Amino acid sequence: MLFDSFPDGATHLVIKNVEKGRVQGEGFQRGLLAVWLGENPADLALKKALLDR
Repeated sequence: MLFDSFPDGATHLVIKNVEKGRVQGEGFQRGLLAVWLGENPADLALKKALLDR
């Protein structure tokens, strides 16, 4: 599964090299990143590893 974000604010969902959907809006991109990198991430250890902290 791949979430591909674009400068125009679109996020595409791709599964097994097939695009399954698109979401317009930078709010979705920010929300998706916040799950892993926000103030209250789903997995604090993963956030620290991703940010090398």
